[in-house]
Amino acid sequence: MLHPTRLRPALLAGALLVFSAPTAPAFAQVETYADACGVAKTPLQVITTCTLAIKSGRLSPRGEAQAYVNRAWAFAERGQDSLAVRDASFAIQASPDLMEAWLNRGNALIRMGRYGEAASDLQRAASLAPQNDPEPLVALGAALVLAGDGAGAAQALDRAAGIAPNRQDPRIFFNRGRAFVLLGRPQEAIRDFDAALALNGSDAQAYAFRGDARLLMGDRQGAYADYGQAVQADPGYADGFLRRGKIAWEAGQQAQAAPDLRRAYELGAQDAWLAETVVGLGGR
Repeated sequence: MLHPTRLRPALLAGALLVFSAPTAPAFAQVETYADACGVAKTPLQVITTCTLAIKSGRLSPRGEAQAYVNRAWAFAERGQDSLAVRDASFAIQASPDLMEAWLNRGNALIRMGRYGEAASDLQRAASLAPQNDPEPLVALGAALVLAGDGAGAAQALDRAAGIAPNRQDPRIFFNRGRAFVLLGRPQEAIRDFDAALALNGSDAQAYAFRGDARLLMGDRQGAYADYGQAVQADPGYADGFLRRGKIAWEAGQQAQAAPDLRRAYELGAQDAWLAETVVGLGGR
């Protein structure tokens, strides 16, 4: 997975990459009739009021696009990403230069696992964004990491960090760390995961991926310790138990590995080796 990016009304958790909490809608007041769509607070209120504004037929193309962006935000908040993609697409048709429409559609596509399409949308969003807005680049980096493009992700995230170098954003460090793991550059990855954890010491995924970077360096003991910190930070993190169990198993410490592997299996980790191994251990 990845860390979320922020959805932005008319703009994420965010996830993906990934995926921080979405901001509330901020509808530009282009028509008085659209005010209710702009000031609604809850996702259901946004859906209701923006639907009425769209159906009124009184919105300009720009106002209609903003209403669709706000409604896309609301659908995403409710976990209805296919509807969020639909509405963001309507917004793009009505106003192709509305950056938030491309950004929101890209974020929704990330959560749907459509990483290539997401990256294309987010590249467009980045080209339309103000020079001081790193959000589309953060989202683009997350999409490219999930698509397996470490070089492209690192480049996008470098640009995001350069836009606001004093901005302490753990998503930049986390996703760039993952990009460095993909590129086989573990020392740089560890540096970025350290930075992410300095900003959010309870991030289970950052501990786990730092463990992966340590493995690339041949530091199995350090990796085992990081996976332990991951499951301590999040006792429901199945992949953390799986990673720690695999290290112990491969070291010939089956008795030590067995509880972690069983726990990973109970938590629903998807891994063919794990399922076969747990059966061999007498699990279900």
